[in-house]
Amino acid sequence: MAKQNVVAIHEIQNQNTVVEPAPEEVYKFADALSKVIESGEATQHEIAKAIGVSPSIISQYRAKKYDVSANVLRDLDRRVGTYLRRRILRAEKAAHVFLPTSHATTIMGYLDFCFEDRTMRVIRAATACGKTHTFEEYQRQNDNVYILTCDALFSSPRPVLEELYLLVMREEMPENMKIHRGFKKIVSALKGKDALLIVDDSQYLYFNIFSQFASLYNQTGIGIVFGDQSDAMDTPGYNRSKQYDRNPQVFRRIAQPWSAEFPISYEDVALFTGHFGISNPNVTKWLFDRVNTKNTRYDWLSRIVKMAAAAYRHVPEKLNDVTIYQALHAKIWKGQTKYTEEQNHSS
Repeated sequence: MAKQNVVAIHEIQNQNTVVEPAPEEVYKFADALSKVIESGEATQHEIAKAIGVSPSIISQYRAKKYDVSANVLRDLDRRVGTYLRRRILRAEKAAHVFLPTSHATTIMGYLDFCFEDRTMRVIRAATACGKTHTFEEYQRQNDNVYILTCDALFSSPRPVLEELYLLVMREEMPENMKIHRGFKKIVSALKGKDALLIVDDSQYLYFNIFSQFASLYNQTGIGIVFGDQSDAMDTPGYNRSKQYDRNPQVFRRIAQPWSAEFPISYEDVALFTGHFGISNPNVTKWLFDRVNTKNTRYDWLSRIVKMAAAAYRHVPEKLNDVTIYQALHAKIWKGQTKYTEEQNHSS
């Protein structure tokens, strides 16, 4: 994309004459981009190079004074949004801590099967049970494992294909490349290769994209795994199971989805507490007694233990005090998710 940069933008501009959009329809990411630059996380030049435009365009975009057509502005919005999203994903991956819980061990086994047998399956598990952490750990342990992460804003065909193209080809997909040509290049690069594609948070995908993944599977023979949130199945308006049933091109290949749902064990809780230096069995027992209740799954366990470790890592007696976790639990329910040593001293 960097090679096309301004040329591609002006080609779009010359081919389209449209009514200017309302102000809220463009510059959607201008303020967020300015915060990244002002905080020193990245320079304007670095961002321009990553997006494939000139630094002056980034400057005009931030000032919301880029004098071009509506289509060009929307295209630039999409590029900036993709860039910011990738920054967030990289930061989240860097902060992840992988622990070999019983859920993670089960998911690892599923991934091994799909990789070795080159099959296509769905792995369903509840939110925050460790799917993403496990996928990333599996990628660290194995070559030729690609993780495509979906979300609600980037789940339509073109953005998904662009992300997949970047993963496989290790370069941005040219703006003027048609979807079918990009797909063919991906197939050519993966055909006959020992590889595994993991599509994380696949519940966000437009359903017609699954047919494209089925085609990719048929033409390349690689393993494909769809990570799906099972608790989303109960959400009003979400009916993925019936959609699978109505689409035999996909369903007959994935068979019955695998489930990675079962209660969090005492051993799993002990892994968390031990990793963060908590040695009091009473703390582990208190956490275990609550971790399988409503709204207190792995994300709650991870949050409360990390909060305690951040606040009291240098005060072992407090780190191992059950009342500290009871207080943190109350703060979490009140929406106070940041709890630091400085706050403790001031209270």
